[in-house]
Amino acid sequence: MKVAVKKEQFFILLAVLTIALIFFVSWYSSGTPLNRYIPKNVEEEKILSLIETFHRARTEFDVESYLACLDQHGRYMFSGHVMVSKDELIKLLPPFWDSLKTSSTHASNAHIMPICRENLNGNFFDGELYNPIIVIDDNNARVTLTFQTPVVRWRSHLFITLIKTKGAWLINGYEWAIG
Repeated sequence: MKVAVKKEQFFILLAVLTIALIFFVSWYSSGTPLNRYIPKNVEEEKILSLIETFHRARTEFDVESYLACLDQHGRYMFSGHVMVSKDELIKLLPPFWDSLKTSSTHASNAHIMPICRENLNGNFFDGELYNPIIVIDDNNARVTLTFQTPVVRWRSHLFITLIKTKGAWLINGYEWAIG
């Protein structure tokens, strides 16, 4: 039994598939990666360099470089919901990151992975930063970034505040979008 497809049905199906393909490709490849964003001025360039160092330190579990990006008087999201000081991060990060490294390299230690908001944001997942929105007001700045995982393309937002002291920018707060 042959099923006859009319020309109209074929063209409608082709149009729907084309629209779906365009939507998928644009969704999958949308956004400006942080390393391809063109800074509008020298201050934006300095801020982006700091954020790239901060993000690289996070993905490489380099506690020393990570903490060097942070202002001593700032507040930082830890464990997906608690805001802590830099001094608290100095104590909390090494064991937390050690457990993440162990969990990700040894499937048998998967129970060590944190069951908290870290599972839902960029403090836990590997990924890239996209679409920086930078607002500079004298010695203060705010940056909103889109965080995206590489395979599933899951997205969240990271909100960073910065302060400029002695001519250098430091992060004095960051918070992940919750929801």
